[in-house]
Amino acid sequence: MHRSTPTFGSCLALLIALLLGTAQTSHAAGPRPAVAGASSTGTGHGAWNGPDPLAIDTTHIGSVYTLRDPIRTNLACTKYNGGGTFTKAVDDWGNGNPTNLETACVDALWAAQRQFDMFRTWLGRNGQNGQGGAWPLRVGLNDVGLRWNPTAGAIDIGHTPSGTWVTEMDLVGREYGHAVDQSAPAWPFREPGLAEGFADIMGTLAEAYANEPLPYDEPDYVIGEKIDLTGNGPLRYMYNPSLVGDPNCYSSAIPNTEEHAAAGPLNHWFYLLAEGSNPGGGKPTSPTCDNSTVTGVGIRLAGQVVYQALLGRTSNTKYAQERRLTLNAALRLDPTCTLFGATQAAWNAVGVRPTTGEPACP
Repeated sequence: MHRSTPTFGSCLALLIALLLGTAQTSHAAGPRPAVAGASSTGTGHGAWNGPDPLAIDTTHIGSVYTLRDPIRTNLACTKYNGGGTFTKAVDDWGNGNPTNLETACVDALWAAQRQFDMFRTWLGRNGQNGQGGAWPLRVGLNDVGLRWNPTAGAIDIGHTPSGTWVTEMDLVGREYGHAVDQSAPAWPFREPGLAEGFADIMGTLAEAYANEPLPYDEPDYVIGEKIDLTGNGPLRYMYNPSLVGDPNCYSSAIPNTEEHAAAGPLNHWFYLLAEGSNPGGGKPTSPTCDNSTVTGVGIRLAGQVVYQALLGRTSNTKYAQERRLTLNAALRLDPTCTLFGATQAAWNAVGVRPTTGEPACP
């Protein structure tokens, strides 16, 4: 992604963050509980993440290094077939080959660690599981794709049709997004698209926080652009879902739409809230369903709106209720009504209209 000069939206986001006392100048996470074993900083060589080499948190016990996070509880990379956690005598992992299991663990563990830090630094959540840790990663699933496995309490990572492991950062991050969704109040969402859209947003936030340069998994609003999972290129374009045939706008057809496609309006809304309809700086323009112009507030603040809405979720949450929840979240985050107005404008721009009981801001 091209670097952009400060826009009104980015300045607005910084001003609001300063007013709220949430502005950060570092990605460093706060104190975290340790597990048995000494903390070590391993050298990783991933296929999708960089620059190479990557510094990954590993555990050192005696003369053995392990792909187990020493400070984020429960987070480790193991073999799906029961082969256990990856261990070796040197703290140097992977070879950059996307078909190599150890390389897959490097990418997956790096992605999970960056998303953990994003949750703490940007959203105020204590890691993926909300308790200072995450769920483990299991690589080597003999199936196409990857999944959140609630029965095992783990992220299971499979392969593409060509045999590369599916460990792109936004895809790993979105599966953790499903886990966060299922652990939140009043699960599940009651309309197609909301769960998949929330997961896409969590993966996109992780990618933005890591801020990797090209040719690695750079910040953007495109899902699965590095790994050709289906043989048809990226899975979704948040700034213009119609590029892969998904709806940009909400309509009465959404309740009967396939759940990934039905995420189109939510993904589109998030891009408009974060970046606006004409962000400039090399970022793509985004068409609106009412021909309006929307000014973005920045991805971090937009992520806070989404996450706070999740914490306030009630039973029977559909698109209309999600609009109301995000507006309530915007009011809590910014009593000046600036964030409320941007959130409202983005919903209007994707065709999700107000309903009875919607909050108002003076």
